[in-house]
Amino acid sequence: MIRILLPVIAILTLVGCGRESLDEKIAREMSEYSLRQCPRRIDPYTILDSIVYRGDSKEMRHYYTVQDTLDNGDVYTDELCNEFRSKLLANIRNSVGMKTYKAHGVTFAYQYRSGRTKKVYLDIKFTSSDYRE
Repeated sequence: MIRILLPVIAILTLVGCGRESLDEKIAREMSEYSLRQCPRRIDPYTILDSIVYRGDSKEMRHYYTVQDTLDNGDVYTDELCNEFRSKLLANIRNSVGMKTYKAHGVTFAYQYRSGRTKKVYLDIKFTSSDYRE
């Protein structure tokens, strides 16, 4: 019986060694996306610089640079920031493309930085408790 089990266990161990975890897969995909697609102009004022996933904290962080009209700290009033936060959250809740990430409990973070001064204007995070409500 042991003679049969040992080869089976060895084969299963070898087969399982090549598999990446979901966190590793997400990190790899985000890295590949950033290398191929970034920087990417989203609109006349916003550039997506990169997306980074950290498996230890399950955080997917989107880094953006803002330019021209949006590159002004006076634009970011509490009212505008709250409205923008609400729209981002609605996009996450309604996104079919993020289904796997949401099921995994990923935290989505968005950072918007000045193109001129590199000052962070917005840093927004959504945890699973935010988008599952």
